[in-house]
Amino acid sequence: MDERQHEVCKNNRIKTIAAAGENDVNHESRENVGDEMQRWPNNICRRLSTASLLTNARLLLARFPGGRVDLSQDQQTGIATVRLDRPDKKNAISGQILLDLEAVADALSEWSGGKGLLLHGSGHFFCSGGDLAMSKDTSTNEEGLLLAQFAQHVFTKLRSLPLVSAAFVEGAALGGGAELATAACDWRLLAPTAKLGFVHVRMGLSPGWGGTAALSRLVGPSRALELITSGRLVACQEAIAVGLVTDEVDDLEAATRWLQARTAAPVEVVRACKEAATGARDEAELHAKLWAGEAKLEALRKRVKHLAPKAQKD
Repeated sequence: MDERQHEVCKNNRIKTIAAAGENDVNHESRENVGDEMQRWPNNICRRLSTASLLTNARLLLARFPGGRVDLSQDQQTGIATVRLDRPDKKNAISGQILLDLEAVADALSEWSGGKGLLLHGSGHFFCSGGDLAMSKDTSTNEEGLLLAQFAQHVFTKLRSLPLVSAAFVEGAALGGGAELATAACDWRLLAPTAKLGFVHVRMGLSPGWGGTAALSRLVGPSRALELITSGRLVACQEAIAVGLVTDEVDDLEAATRWLQARTAAPVEVVRACKEAATGARDEAELHAKLWAGEAKLEALRKRVKHLAPKAQKD
């Protein structure tokens, strides 16, 4: 994103923190009420608890600067390109990058013309995982829980956007980077020599940013457990064979073309397909909403053919 976009995202994040803080104050002021709080609807209590958690997580993450996330939106194609920009650290995920990813998700949720999202890393490398400095300086279980819950919150926000999304991996996606590619995106595209690895066990950890559940959905619990406990790196062709990766593409330009081919339909059609596939909304209702729509009427007028016509014999 340019400087103006980055400032807008930053301001949005500050507003979000402020709003969450207000909820937290309200929560604190009611703690002394006792029985009255017990009568609150459970969903209200959960929202207040979540707001407090996210506020504390943002304050913690703000202690760890480094890198940024760049966002560009193509109004013509409806594709947003999101780039992790910390090449000196192989795009390791700092606190700032997690905060920027949240701001990007918020910005894209308001983009009515958006159809697709392409996530990649600068310097021909996707992501080396969580920032080691952040890992060293957050030494309590409580801090680890805050980081994990905030990362899951951000990755879920990205995956829940009505845009279809692909992570393009060059070099490698390791640890938290592998979780970002699997938990935040619908598809994974790998360069021919790229690798993907859940290497957490090498650091004495299990995945905690949503990668375990996402990997299990993709390859099944048994295969997921094998990949996680071995910590091994998976090359492109094996990753495709087991269902972890969708396709092999040569470079960022090819990844963009790949995504464009899957976002050629009108925005309302692409979004309906995404929401139906993810279970965000009822499939029949989404289908019915398009039934009398302009896209269907235009296809009927054009008499769209689904198969190429047979070649005429001489």
